[in-house]
Amino acid sequence: MVGLALVLLFMGIVYRLPGALADLALFVYVLMLLALLAVAHAVLTLPGIAGFVLSIGMAVDANVLIFERLKEELWAGKSLRAAVRIGFQRAFSSVFDSHFTTIVGAGVLYLFGNRHGPGIRLHALLGDGASRCSRRSSSRVSWSIP
Repeated sequence: MVGLALVLLFMGIVYRLPGALADLALFVYVLMLLALLAVAHAVLTLPGIAGFVLSIGMAVDANVLIFERLKEELWAGKSLRAAVRIGFQRAFSSVFDSHFTTIVGAGVLYLFGNRHGPGIRLHALLGDGASRCSRRSSSRVSWSIP
């Protein structure tokens, strides 16, 4: 929890408004992931906690990629609406690659892992799905400009 608080503080300080929106998305993400784990009757073992922390890091990484692209577009003189649209489009390949790698890694753990594999695999897969949903619903909707 201390690590999560430090990440939220860092995002808020470095990115200001985008950081606050990323913090909101991360908060929604953590709630979604905890709800998914409760529905799945998952137990938080040490490998499961590692998967949980890994998925939080991936959620923050996706937001950082998107916001850095957004800043680049704003510096290039684009309007805010265009910068948001182009920023999300240009960050998509990197974000997709990280999620695909997580899914492949979870599959490898499923095939070749020992008895500790299910915890990190389940948390990584659920975290990956929750990260995509929270980012779409919180970050992108927050940036949609009427």
